[in-house]
Amino acid sequence: MKNLNSISLLLIIGLSLQAMPFKNTLASELSPMTDVAQAPSIGAGPENTIFESLLEPLLLGETSKIAELSIISPYLTSHLYQKRQYLSLWNDKDYAASVIETIKGADDEGLFKEDYHYQDLISIYRAQALNEWQDPYKLAQFDILLTDAVITYGIHLINGKVNPDTLGKTWNYDEAVIKLGTVIKELNTHIQAQDVAERLSQFNPQLTPYYELKSALKHYRQLADNQTFTNIDYRGVVKAGKSSPMLPSIAQRLMLLNYLSPQADITHFSPAFVTAITSYQTAHSLNADGIIGQGTIDSLNVPFSRRVDQIRINMERARWLSADLTDEYIIINLAGYALWMFKDGQLDWQTDIIIGKINSKTPLFKSRISYLVVNPTWTVPRSINREIIAKIQRDPDYIEKKHFMLKESSGKAFNIDKIDWESVNPRAFKYWFVQKPWKNNALGQVKFIFPNRHAIYLHDTPTKQLFEHTDRAFSHGCIRVKNPMVLAEKLLARNNITSIDKALKIQNGKLAKPKQSPIPSSPADELLTQSIAMGETQKLYLDNPMEILIMYWTAASNDGELIFYHDVYKRDNKLIDLLKAPLITTTDVAAEERSFKL
Repeated sequence: MKNLNSISLLLIIGLSLQAMPFKNTLASELSPMTDVAQAPSIGAGPENTIFESLLEPLLLGETSKIAELSIISPYLTSHLYQKRQYLSLWNDKDYAASVIETIKGADDEGLFKEDYHYQDLISIYRAQALNEWQDPYKLAQFDILLTDAVITYGIHLINGKVNPDTLGKTWNYDEAVIKLGTVIKELNTHIQAQDVAERLSQFNPQLTPYYELKSALKHYRQLADNQTFTNIDYRGVVKAGKSSPMLPSIAQRLMLLNYLSPQADITHFSPAFVTAITSYQTAHSLNADGIIGQGTIDSLNVPFSRRVDQIRINMERARWLSADLTDEYIIINLAGYALWMFKDGQLDWQTDIIIGKINSKTPLFKSRISYLVVNPTWTVPRSINREIIAKIQRDPDYIEKKHFMLKESSGKAFNIDKIDWESVNPRAFKYWFVQKPWKNNALGQVKFIFPNRHAIYLHDTPTKQLFEHTDRAFSHGCIRVKNPMVLAEKLLARNNITSIDKALKIQNGKLAKPKQSPIPSSPADELLTQSIAMGETQKLYLDNPMEILIMYWTAASNDGELIFYHDVYKRDNKLIDLLKAPLITTTDVAAEERSFKL
């Protein structure tokens, strides 16, 4: 589970948001409301009875509504008030107005303010402010609704609105568990502090790319709200120096997206225009050739509103990451064909990758890289046997050319000469193909192991030419790394090289005798070079494993630049629909209770 301390947990539902100047923040939304009287504090008496009568059906699981208004977190909300003897939380209505303004800011986080009763709170506030909060039933409804809004919003900022478990069986990322008893015990203290708005902002992913997505969301939302979007009709390929009737429309689109200066020459496809197109192509995962073709026009015709959705769902994906990330970790972005190494929340290094094909998708999960295998063998997955056997049947020397051997399930070597390849049935083939270490081994010279039940790992590859492609879904599921030696050196450099060097010598039976001088420490690159030069399979265990998180982001900030990636695995639409869907409440109190610690 995410490691949230008790103070952080309290702040999720402590309901103490940073107060804002009332007249400045909600004057337009809640007018007329100046000089509104403050509601009296509700002590023991009929007001408590009103709260109890509204909340008792929620406590019993009979309903998830109060006065026809759905409560999104009925368990937490009802039990919170019960533990407080049904006392009101929001007596300071100026402060309550600032809290509503904070909820309005959910849109800026890629969420939806209406999921948190925003319009209902505005309506009740406006009506009751004119009535000086004299209706105790409406006052109680408002109080409960605002409490539920802050609870739910806080949970969504930490864990996300959409449960990723519903999108894939491989997901093994942790969620935060909220300890209701601890929260309620210290609730009054944090109400008095009135600092939940500031605290809520700390529940967002503490990643620079997340905040850059947030900034991009603001820009694209402004475009979607204020600009009339029309498709650009494709009129044929345009190369540098040429003219086309499409150019004015293309130029206008590029200017809105900040790729082209308004002062640029757009009478023809000028050098500045070509540079802008090239930059646009790079940022939208197109072949950056500076030529305007059908693919570039199709990309330019993606509506701004669609880009808003794309950014929002990737902010949601960022929220799924654990809050207890270590200081250094690796994120694999499958949609971006990229490996990113982070240090203290900042991108420190990156390299290109190749991912699983459409019919052998690389799964999403997290683990830790625990050791490296130098000069690896490759045990061919059973799913590929048919391919290997077909190649052997076409070329009997193929198995020798590719340095394959056969092994039984016990691991014992089997004589290849005993196989009649022409009569082999791939479905009944009971042996394992194992490729020996050599320069063209399918795994290259090094692979990176992190425990998982999917048999997925990172590895080198001899087919370097595949990295020249923009879209790189070519593997059978494992992840090929463009610069594996650099990655290996970085991982080894974080560890005790002396202990790794000593372990390597033990593997090879070359450990120095005790009376001899200690084994000297080797730099990471020297150790790696020496290990590869041995030509034998070696394991280099890391005493400081690196956390690796395999994700799928179709929009992400890469070194400060927003990049839109192709939805290669077609996962965006389902998540967009789930993120936009109204929240569903439940009357199953027992089911909701299991999600929280009491």
